[in-house]
Amino acid sequence: MASYTIRVGGRESTGTMDDMPDMSLLDFIQLSGTLAVDDATTLRDIVVHIERDFGLLNPHLQGVTLVFGHELHEFYGRMFPDMHGDHLTVVDDCGALRWWVPQGEWDLVTFANLVESHEAGLIGDPTEIRVHKTAQWGNGIPPMNWPQFLDVLGHISDVLGLGILIAKGISVLKTRASSWHDRRARPEDVFCFMVGRASWDRVELAKRLAIPADDAKVLLNLFGYTYDRKTQLYVRDENGRTARVRNEVKDAFERYED
Repeated sequence: MASYTIRVGGRESTGTMDDMPDMSLLDFIQLSGTLAVDDATTLRDIVVHIERDFGLLNPHLQGVTLVFGHELHEFYGRMFPDMHGDHLTVVDDCGALRWWVPQGEWDLVTFANLVESHEAGLIGDPTEIRVHKTAQWGNGIPPMNWPQFLDVLGHISDVLGLGILIAKGISVLKTRASSWHDRRARPEDVFCFMVGRASWDRVELAKRLAIPADDAKVLLNLFGYTYDRKTQLYVRDENGRTARVRNEVKDAFERYED
């Protein structure tokens, strides 16, 4: 079983960002120290240790957010915190994504899960934890749901004339939407996770999304990835016709939130 040392700290926010002005309001709690953990240590254990070892008289760290590594990381040109309030997205023991895991389930998230989540690009470095008072993210508009997203794809199909390609994608999405919804995944979550990476092995994507590899291939084709025989990976196409589907979906999410 692997052992790790977590560096726990807090520091002032440095600078602001145009699309995340609230970053200037982050109030980092000044902490400094380390915690010893292993693969089986749960996120709940880590919270308890931070409360106890650093003298935070704050049961379950209410009103604060743990941030792994850097404060924000990028998904397809947009910046997101590693944790929104007391929720985060990690992989489970099978490597599939568990979206928006609430604090009440942190006893099911092991440090091994956090390490693999970091390797999958979901969170920053879990051996570096910062603590800040929770800021409010978003504009209060409920996110686009799965039926709305499927309607958007249907409209894009009418506009771009890529009926067969998009119909295959819609079929897969309809089949998988229920299980993703049960895992708390929203359409934008799945989309941003996929297109945030320049290249994919379809088997790895299938593992993360808990779907068959053939379905992963359909979704990669839908969102503008083409197979590269040299690397044996699906590479994001920036200029082809299917890249227009990806860009139209991105624009649709942005218009929905405005």
